Amino acid sequence: MGMPTIGQAGTKVQIIRSGSALYASSGAIGMGQQIGAALDKLGGSFDVRTCVGFLPDLSQAARSIILPAFGAAAAAVQVLGHQAAQSDALCGGLLASRWADGVKLVELSPQGGCEVLTLESVPFVCLGSGKNNADPFLRFLWDVYWAKKPPTLREAILAGYWTVRVVTQLRTSGVGCGVEVFTVTESKGKAVTEKLPEAALEEHGDFIAAVEDAMRGVRDGMTKTAAAPTPPVAEPPVPAAGK
Repeated sequence: MGMPTIGQAGTKVQIIRSGSALYASSGAIGMGQQIGAALDKLGGSFDVRTCVGFLPDLSQAARSIILPAFGAAAAAVQVLGHQAAQSDALCGGLLASRWADGVKLVELSPQGGCEVLTLESVPFVCLGSGKNNADPFLRFLWDVYWAKKPPTLREAILAGYWTVRVVTQLRTSGVGCGVEVFTVTESKGKAVTEKLPEAALEEHGDFIAAVEDAMRGVRDGMTKTAAAPTPPVAEPPVPAAGK
């Protein structure tokens, strides 16, 4: 009834369309599963049309699930109240795959609208309960490491892993129970999706520890400089009195 009790591990990322696309949802898990299934059954191959050309079909598939849920939520408001009634009808998402114009990321709004996210306009995107904590940390990483050139795939994996780890350490509601990383790459004109094993993320933990040690070293160096005693200033010589 909208009252959280305990947290249990679960994933909101689905590999769909015979392994050629990823759909990640935020919000009601059941809604995300249904929208993912609707996108999976959508007719036509993604790689024969441009991503923008496919947006109307993506919206239609998502809204086939969203609109009936909105209707049910509206009918339930008088009985359950707004918060409980809406909790099962709100779901945003991200769809990643390869289209005729390359690998693209599409954001699906809770109303079923679709937008293609480009590296130039939206270099990164965060959804869900941890967004308020993830956005500023990821912005910090981006400005430090990738202000002049975009990250490689390996570096992007590091950024995602590091961000979710920090958001988890902040005890953010709705985020926890480990980190899962999925990728979409292109090979021979086809999209290849993959869930990375935990062992592949261990090297990023070592890098993070090294960065933390380096930052402590900078702090210690600044502290020592600030605490160093100021050398005494030599007094100017006093000329001898002449007769």
